[in-house]
Amino acid sequence: ANDVLNMDQFFNPCLPYTLQIWNRWGNIVYEQEFAGVPFEGKDKGGNVLTDGVYFYRLKFGDTEKTGYITIVR
Repeated sequence: ANDVLNMDQFFNPCLPYTLQIWNRWGNIVYEQEFAGVPFEGKDKGGNVLTDGVYFYRLKFGDTEKTGYITIVR
């Protein structure tokens, strides 16, 4: 039911944002900006990510949020 993370629904075109997701080794596996491809548990090349914990940074305006996402298949 929660297979897609699309940040566009929370932001409008007047408030640009960047969502970055890293794996546990610190490699960026995904990036999204407004009207970009939503996160579906795949890396930038379209490869399915393995189960595990991934870290994110969401930047919008002068605000930055960080945290983690767990992928369980």
